[in-house]
Amino acid sequence: MSKPNLDPRLYAYRPDLADERLRGKVNSTNFVSAEPAKIGINIADIYAKPDQQSPRLSQLLFGQNVLVFEDRNGFCWIQAVDDDYVGYTQSTNLQPVTNPASHYVTANRTFAYKDADLKSPVSGVFSMGTEFIITDTLETRGIGYGITAEGDAIFMHHLSPVYERCRDYVVFAEKLIHTPYLWGGASAFGIDCSGLVQLAFKLVGRLVPRDSDLQSQEVGAVLTDRQNLRRGDLVFWQGHVAIAIDTVNVIHANGASMDVCIEPLQAVIERFANGSGEPLCIRRP
Repeated sequence: MSKPNLDPRLYAYRPDLADERLRGKVNSTNFVSAEPAKIGINIADIYAKPDQQSPRLSQLLFGQNVLVFEDRNGFCWIQAVDDDYVGYTQSTNLQPVTNPASHYVTANRTFAYKDADLKSPVSGVFSMGTEFIITDTLETRGIGYGITAEGDAIFMHHLSPVYERCRDYVVFAEKLIHTPYLWGGASAFGIDCSGLVQLAFKLVGRLVPRDSDLQSQEVGAVLTDRQNLRRGDLVFWQGHVAIAIDTVNVIHANGASMDVCIEPLQAVIERFANGSGEPLCIRRP
């Protein structure tokens, strides 16, 4: 029996194992109901195969929820709840699901301390966009700290309540200028073009797909006039995306400068002319 083609990036199925929700939609010898879990380290790499040497597909931040379909030989086959992305991560990266987060990190990066004191030992460092459950607040020498469910302390100035969101997602993309380019990266420690778009949107409370081809199909409406470019528009090439910051300039994570940078859109178009070609489309979120 033939089945419709479902994007394996977004649907968990293999010949030997598949998501129970796909029964009758895909061919597989076994179907399982997923177990919920969450990312328990600051950044978890998501791989194409259960092997650290396989290509990195994406990354998930501490606290992000996932569905687990298989836990074998030190790797879990998972699907991210936020964007449905499917891949493998090390079993030790996961922990049981807890209550929903109360705050998220708005600084590029922030330290977690053992105690509510900037002189205390550092227990971790986290990316912009990471979400925490803050159970208490303390003040030491005039500095406010949020106490996480794990017992660590984070500068309150680096956190915002989840119900408070900036409307201009480009603000967060601009905060990431000079962040190193990393294929499959999705954090303030290293990021790729579509990861920059996804993370910036996440900071304003909007979920968008992980990869640029999916974003080019789903985010906003297509513009037919390139001359009408304005802040926040997304410019797509084959395998690449950039964010307009004004009528002539874009910000993007790219392999030419190997970081997040701002440059004129026309300069990017000219550089891509012999490779990716002309922009495929421009979309306005």
